[in-house]
Amino acid sequence: MPTITGVNVQMDREPLLHPFGFKGGQLTELWQPIVKLQGDKGHRGIGVGVQSPLWSDTHLMGTLGEQDANKLMMEWTREAASRLEGVTFEHPLDLFGQLRSLGADSWFAGRGFESVRPTFILNALAAIDFAAWVLYAREKGTSRFVDLLPEPCTSILKPGAPAVMTVPVVAYGTSDEEITDLLTDGYSVLKIKLGSAPGGSSGSEDMLNWDMQRFRHIHKLVTAWESQANMREPIRYYLDLNGRYEAKDDLLRLLEDAGRSGSLPKVVLVEEPFLSGGEIAVDDVPACIAADESIQSEEDARHYMDLGYGAIALKPAAKSMSLSIQVAALAAERGVPCFCADLTANPLLVEWTRVLAAHLKPLPGMSHSLMESNGRQNYSGWDRLESYHPAAGAAWTIPESGRFLLDEAFYKRSGGVFELSGYYEKR
Repeated sequence: MPTITGVNVQMDREPLLHPFGFKGGQLTELWQPIVKLQGDKGHRGIGVGVQSPLWSDTHLMGTLGEQDANKLMMEWTREAASRLEGVTFEHPLDLFGQLRSLGADSWFAGRGFESVRPTFILNALAAIDFAAWVLYAREKGTSRFVDLLPEPCTSILKPGAPAVMTVPVVAYGTSDEEITDLLTDGYSVLKIKLGSAPGGSSGSEDMLNWDMQRFRHIHKLVTAWESQANMREPIRYYLDLNGRYEAKDDLLRLLEDAGRSGSLPKVVLVEEPFLSGGEIAVDDVPACIAADESIQSEEDARHYMDLGYGAIALKPAAKSMSLSIQVAALAAERGVPCFCADLTANPLLVEWTRVLAAHLKPLPGMSHSLMESNGRQNYSGWDRLESYHPAAGAAWTIPESGRFLLDEAFYKRSGGVFELSGYYEKR
């Protein structure tokens, strides 16, 4: 069992190519915590994260602004990591439980923030969790992800998939030319960000009308492209509403409009539709509804599956690998499929997501499991960030016709996530 004898936290700030809009707001840069945990046997674990205060607590970011919200999240990452010095853990899942019991609510309340969303806290802890997994793997002397899983998970997270499908994001400002380029590059599932409106009003008629028009426009563009293309697979849509709708009727009206336009049969997922949907049953909605931000614990996963949610987004970059694995195991017991979502992850975090996606079963009707990956579209320094990856340039890191092709080397090395990066070691 590793005992943590030293902790170090650094941070990089990565600019974006352009403001990234969703949830009615936008981000201009992404802060990247770098957490180092030293073990008592001489091994080190390094974990990298990505902060997204807009995704994790829109209200808090609106109150503080982007920079101060990032500063607050980074302060909790540093505080939580510092409290681990001298802690012994049996497995990363155990350490994650200790992280979640550190009293984050009282710490934030002491700084005047009484109702910080659990997703904000989880986002702050993700880099620490990754560092714990790396330290644990190096103590165990293995680079195979499956060798590190607790017994209940080995039957539902299995290696061997030949590929995962990669899903780019179509944000509010993504141009027609950029969408056409994605289709030409072979991407067959598009994640479409909806929930925008003039003035940023949530749940309004203006927002619903904007969403309908935006989706109709994209579908018309895709239909025109399909009529001239020789496709391997039909183009399908994954709608991300980011909790912007207030009522079930808004969602039904959006889908009714999709039915009229002919796009509804192409919708494979509608993710996180409701602003506060903890009591809204969706088992009668004519689409597969997926939970994302709402899943902040195993108890949340049970609750939303009871409401009829037909899929769950696993987001290791945002909520930790440990919670993602726990939720995946619970969903498997209920027969609810999972897929992997992004958080505008850097290349190393994309690898963690790819490793998890490679061990999941595909969604019904899909040939491979899904993982969103939009970092290349958004980071201004993507090529530089790729050089920080221990397996930079490996074949599995380069999408081919909208898929990451996985080979024996990928599974043997777990994509390189348990190897130490020269750049992050020096930070």
